[in-house]
Amino acid sequence: MTRSKLHAALCAVLVAWLFVCTLSAQAQTPQPTPGEDKQVSDEAWSALFFGDFAELERLHAEYQRDSPRTASGVAKLSLFRAGLDRVFDGPRGAKDSYFQQMDALTRRWADAHPESALAHSLHAEALKAHAWSYRGTGFAKSVPPEAWRDFESYIKQSIEYLALHIQVAQRSSSTHVTLIQLGLAASWDKDRLWAVAEAGLGRNPEDDGLYSALLNGLLPKWGGSAVLVDRLINDVVRRTQARYGEIFYARMYTWASNREFEHRLFVDSGASWSRMKVGLEQLVVRYPTAENHNTFARFACLARDKPALLDMLDKVGNRPLLEDWGRNASRTYETCKRWAAEQ
Repeated sequence: MTRSKLHAALCAVLVAWLFVCTLSAQAQTPQPTPGEDKQVSDEAWSALFFGDFAELERLHAEYQRDSPRTASGVAKLSLFRAGLDRVFDGPRGAKDSYFQQMDALTRRWADAHPESALAHSLHAEALKAHAWSYRGTGFAKSVPPEAWRDFESYIKQSIEYLALHIQVAQRSSSTHVTLIQLGLAASWDKDRLWAVAEAGLGRNPEDDGLYSALLNGLLPKWGGSAVLVDRLINDVVRRTQARYGEIFYARMYTWASNREFEHRLFVDSGASWSRMKVGLEQLVVRYPTAENHNTFARFACLARDKPALLDMLDKVGNRPLLEDWGRNASRTYETCKRWAAEQ
């Protein structure tokens, strides 16, 4: 069989598998929220889902070159990656054959496009996703010893693959995001991770994904601490303040709340409401979307700032975006709204 025929066969098998598995998992998998953010993510998902490498390359080049953001202020490059992750991670219960197909397909793309940074990054991402299919997302104690061996093997393969192709792969900051994630899995020290982030920022100083990936590694539940999280966020603010003011302070503490601190953000972390409020005010002025108004309202309630909460609830109206209200969102919104109405 020729390379082109094999590639077509792999694509056909992948699409068929994805179609069947996605249908069975739709009821279990939360769907992205409506709007521009979803559209950007869906475009990337569709291109990878249907094996359209040319479209992936086009979208990636556009988002790397111009660093565009959606109306809510989210980097399109981050949403592009989120769309890819939905395919790479597979539907719930995906078998090993699914990940083997992704490994093979992306390797064929990389072999066919040796000068494409994206192609090499995609293959590394496929190997990383294969590793995490064994590791799972639970704590270390939930992982069987046999699964650890497979996890470590695929993480190593992904790192070694990028090292072999780094001269080309490093042209894209997406590779640096992947390297940070791999480094966290391989227990690289913080200085080494920061060096990777610095190199990525040199390629694309607007790549939020680099900050997001570093934040994950500093969360207390993964061996970091609230002090390290605060230090990172303040460092990011210093780097971005000239262009974004305190927006990244608000945005990164929102990420930290979503990923670990939840309703105890102002108790268990170093988050300052006075600074976060300034950042959220700047955010909604610059990006006055429903998503940002809902986020502002949620944290105003958490900080017991009733005037700010009332102001934002007025903008939210009677149709809140519950996905922006954290865990137990319906009850959080209801209780915040009730508290705001109390005299």
